[in-house]
Amino acid sequence: MDLPPLPLPDGIASSYVVVNDLLVHFLDARPQLSHPGKPALIVMLHGFPELAISWLKVMRPLADRGFRVVAPDQRGFGRTVPIPGRGSDVYPYTYEHSLESFRLFNLVRDITSFVFALGYDHVACIVGHDFGSIVAGHCTLVRPDVFRKLCMMSSPYFGAPSVPSGVPTYPTLHEAVEAAQFQAIQEHPGITQDKINAGLNPPRMYYQHYYSLPQADVQMHKELNLPQLQAFFRAYFHIKSACWPYPYPPRQIHDLAQEEVNYLPPYYLMPRGKSMPEIAHDYAPEGADLERSRAWLSDEIVAVYASEYGRTGFQGGLNRYRVSSGLGRIGDTLLSISVSNEDYINEFSLFAQKKIEVPAIFVAGEMDWNPFQYPLGQDRMRIVCPLMREGPDGIVFIKGAGHWISRLQEWMLSCFSSSGMIKCMRQGPVLWPYSFRRVSRSLEAERFEV
Repeated sequence: MDLPPLPLPDGIASSYVVVNDLLVHFLDARPQLSHPGKPALIVMLHGFPELAISWLKVMRPLADRGFRVVAPDQRGFGRTVPIPGRGSDVYPYTYEHSLESFRLFNLVRDITSFVFALGYDHVACIVGHDFGSIVAGHCTLVRPDVFRKLCMMSSPYFGAPSVPSGVPTYPTLHEAVEAAQFQAIQEHPGITQDKINAGLNPPRMYYQHYYSLPQADVQMHKELNLPQLQAFFRAYFHIKSACWPYPYPPRQIHDLAQEEVNYLPPYYLMPRGKSMPEIAHDYAPEGADLERSRAWLSDEIVAVYASEYGRTGFQGGLNRYRVSSGLGRIGDTLLSISVSNEDYINEFSLFAQKKIEVPAIFVAGEMDWNPFQYPLGQDRMRIVCPLMREGPDGIVFIKGAGHWISRLQEWMLSCFSSSGMIKCMRQGPVLWPYSFRRVSRSLEAERFEV
């Protein structure tokens, strides 16, 4: 059965392509003027709870500068669906079903195969926002020959899982067995952190742990009718934008076990026992705040998010948090979470200590708490991305902007100026082709609400 058409501007098409075990839905913006040869490809990966339509404001302007710009609904999201009988996925996604298809290697395979399916053997740049930034980082780490540049937005990327280095050696088998047994009984770090959060005053739960619970999809989807789902999206996008007057501006968190974590906003460090829709509802925009929110996120687009997630549920997107946290099982509650005993990321430690071998840049809104919630996050990202420019040309904070910078045309167009990118791509540069000092200065006078 065909789905209702999306509200797309002229010059952006909705298409499907077969990719392994998926029918991948994607948005496609191509140059309107003819160019010799195939236009350079930009791949844009959305985050959670988003969709390919999150890139609508930037796709056409980038295509007008000579690029082909594609944005897929990733596995588990929107109109991308499993092909019956081809893989392990059961659709619609349920909490009880296997996470096998959401393992890190498979997410990289999805995007790499998507590029090949479009007839390309490499990408000029892969851009990822929020959780899409993590997938984009993984793709670039594993296949630098395919993904020639990396642009991370809002969520920093820290590379592959680590493996023990410089561990003790033992003269006897008995001592080695004792040491191995001690390591085996050590507590999962996620459980340790959850105990710390539960001991705060008031008790809290980290949002990625909440997203790993069986209750998350129930509370965000099954318990909400369509108008309530629209209200949830409006409020959720509002509180993570620069519109929301949160009293504590973002600051670097240095130790997740210290009192400074209390500065984190309630959508990251949630009141324990409360659902995400309840938290969003507490801060829903009204009056002038609602009009400011509508100025950058229309009711029409909010209705699309609500309609799409109302049809599919959130579990496909939430599965990524379950994979990354290693937590959550049937029987867990909003007050208590356990180890899942399923490991879908350890195999990615094959790439431990490997660096991103292509030019990279990180961009976030200065009002976005996401980049600051990880201790030493910026330093860790620079270690993984040695070809990142130093200072504010490599890690860029846009003044007055919040979390949803995928909707900002200004910096994106400067970043992907056609001549700079194409010249850079042909010459195989060692750094990102554009200095952001000029962009940052030009945008300082303007306050973005996203």
